[in-house]
Amino acid sequence: MEKPLDGQQALNSSTPSFSLPVTEPTTKLERLRARTRPLAFSVICGSLTLDSFNVTGLTYGQLNIAEHYDVIVTTASWSLSAYSLAFGSLLLIAGRAGDMYGHKQVYSYGLIFFSIFAVLAASIDSNFVALCIFRALQGASAACTVPTAYAMVGIRYKGQAREMAVAGLGVSSTTGAIMGSIIGGAFANTGLGYRGTLWLSFGISIVLCALAFLLLEPTPRDPYIEKKPLDVIGAFLVTAACAILVYGFTEAPTGWDQAKVIAPIILGVVLLVFFFVFEQFVVWRFLPKVDPLIPTRVWTYSNLVPLTIQTGLIFGCFFLSVLNGSTFLLRVQERKPLISAVMWSPLIIGTLVFCMLMGPFYNHRYIPPKWFLVMGPLILATGVTLFSRNDLETGYWRYTFSGSIVMSLGTAIFFIHYLNVAYAATPPEDQGLVSGIIQTSAQVATALGLAIGSSFLSSETPKDLLSEYRNSFYVAVAFGCAGAIVALVWIKPIPPRPSNSKKADVEMLQSGVESPSLHAGSVSNTEPGN
Repeated sequence: MEKPLDGQQALNSSTPSFSLPVTEPTTKLERLRARTRPLAFSVICGSLTLDSFNVTGLTYGQLNIAEHYDVIVTTASWSLSAYSLAFGSLLLIAGRAGDMYGHKQVYSYGLIFFSIFAVLAASIDSNFVALCIFRALQGASAACTVPTAYAMVGIRYKGQAREMAVAGLGVSSTTGAIMGSIIGGAFANTGLGYRGTLWLSFGISIVLCALAFLLLEPTPRDPYIEKKPLDVIGAFLVTAACAILVYGFTEAPTGWDQAKVIAPIILGVVLLVFFFVFEQFVVWRFLPKVDPLIPTRVWTYSNLVPLTIQTGLIFGCFFLSVLNGSTFLLRVQERKPLISAVMWSPLIIGTLVFCMLMGPFYNHRYIPPKWFLVMGPLILATGVTLFSRNDLETGYWRYTFSGSIVMSLGTAIFFIHYLNVAYAATPPEDQGLVSGIIQTSAQVATALGLAIGSSFLSSETPKDLLSEYRNSFYVAVAFGCAGAIVALVWIKPIPPRPSNSKKADVEMLQSGVESPSLHAGSVSNTEPGN
């Protein structure tokens, strides 16, 4: 039997550690923050929901955008792709920037610019290129909030409190993607059209931004990292590589034999290989004063590599199922956008319910987390298989409803566990970076899954599209099953947390107070300012 790895043993001993200093609130602002920590956590969850909401929010607005700007639907899809391209390309550098300059600062300013570019995108009336540019800038701003949000929670909470909080963040991202399809479908039937989604994003982000500056507490910076300059060359290489790869995959539905598809994919892979060579061999030898964007020690953290691969596969499975499932109801079963959106509501409701039910199962209470990471993707793939059995006139309850419920169970199981397993062996100073690595893999793999799945959709009539959509769903099933195999073969068991800490940790999460274990270790300076 494979011996579980001790998470702390997996940490590189040469890496300086830090934690929050033990101090009593002295100012009015500090006392307010101490009393409203649960609300601050809700702000973080809300921002992640909003980020994913904007990934899918314009799905049902594509026809409206095509008509308004007098472009074909394929061109109109860049209003979606521009956001995803910038979002996925900058996650890694945003995570590292948070580790270096302060998670709260990067997170809060990301929210500010997100709201600015949301309102600018909503205000564009006649220039489609400008719309895509502002959507890309909106995605870049959203990228600043994701790894920093996970890092703030990973640092602020320990024990079961952190497990529950990280699970809540994962669920927020998932439900945001589903809500984007549902609410976007509702706006598609109103006079606001696609702009309704953008105006709603602006309004919510303004509120979240104000609350973030007021309520979020600064997290500590790693003084070792803070003294070193940012790895500008590495940041450029990985950002360019991810952006070019996502672009190539986005164009793939037009034909895999096209130069505009082949060239970006090859160039992106070459840049990615060059980035890893530069980080692992060049920086340490020739640029000792620069802290690498991905230090070598990170790859020694237990389960990071297999989790990065598995997360990409599961995100690809999930988003391909949701986005192509939404258009299947429109194009094959010829349902109205609002009706199609409502049909997906069991997926979000089921995910929330199952997450609440699955929470107590974490950390060896019944089954080790490794096996949940195997079961979740298999159940998700089963739900997609059920949905794929839909025909031209199949009733709602037989496959759409049942498939949505099964998918929601698999989604909940995976998203509760995957980052908790990663954080079990990650020190606080690298949690923003680790989150950025995993989320970058998720976005690139999502683009790959959509590219492969959507490349089957070349027909126009519902009858011809039926078999093509089924093939795209089979791609999603393959992604899910591959993710389960990765977990089964390469994910290593993690040690259970001492049972005597569980009750206290839960009480601390409910009250918004960190676990005492958070204060173990050395003390470093916290961020200046509010």
